[in-house]
Amino acid sequence: MPLTEPLDRFGAATLERLAAAPRYNRWMFERLRRWVGEHVLEIGSGIGNLSDFIVDRRRVVLSDTEPYYLGRLHERYGDRPNVEIARLYLPTVDGALADERFDTIICLNVLEHVKDDARSLA
Repeated sequence: MPLTEPLDRFGAATLERLAAAPRYNRWMFERLRRWVGEHVLEIGSGIGNLSDFIVDRRRVVLSDTEPYYLGRLHERYGDRPNVEIARLYLPTVDGALADERFDTIICLNVLEHVKDDARSLA
């Protein structure tokens, strides 16, 4: 069950504003489209502004750290058999997700929020 309030209200408000800019989100995805394969991990999916463009792939893992965003992702995509919603804290990747292989990892507007960005990329 999602939290009723995000932990970061400013960040959530920014994501909501971006959700109201579908042409911008499409433009962002178009920059990546040619490199997006069939097994995709999106790190820092937020409320799913870019996720809409990848959920048609064979296997998609949408991830975030904040329970509020994870709840929103479950509401939007939880009924899709090819989509998994996962809590992911970089640079640590635990459980089955650590053993899974992806042909595409999308991580947009995330690393500036991660304390150890170099280790997270590694």
